[in-house]
Amino acid sequence: MGAEKARQRLIATASPILQEGERVEVASVAIVGSVSTSDQVAMGVATAVLSGGLFTAFSVAVKQYVLLTDRRLLFFAMNQVTGRPTRNVLGEVPRSILRASDVRGRLTRVVVLTADGEAADLKLRFPLPARRDAEALAAALTPPARTGGGPATGD
Repeated sequence: MGAEKARQRLIATASPILQEGERVEVASVAIVGSVSTSDQVAMGVATAVLSGGLFTAFSVAVKQYVLLTDRRLLFFAMNQVTGRPTRNVLGEVPRSILRASDVRGRLTRVVVLTADGEAADLKLRFPLPARRDAEALAAALTPPARTGGGPATGD
């Protein structure tokens, strides 16, 4: 499915839950969240110990639809068979508390989001076809640079 068609489908799916006057700024797909390798190994070892070695567990980051509006950031589940967005909203974060603290990567762009009052950061990994969406989301959530603004000092 083409990126523009997926974007249109996401906006159509989200339209019924958007608030009056809410504007969509970025509609894309990203792998949301991250679990470090050490956390995965620790979880696998703990599960193996607790189950007597019968089971191990590993977490997998899941591709989701991401919709940034002028008011909030929404996450929608992806139908794993069709790849289309579902009406299932997985999460919602007020835009006013979000900041893009880091953007990195060459082929796959990673945007790190911080939320006021939250200790953990949220990583959004945008695949190659959506790398421009990563740049747009990061630009929208980056606070403007501060300029002097203080009183002028004369010599």
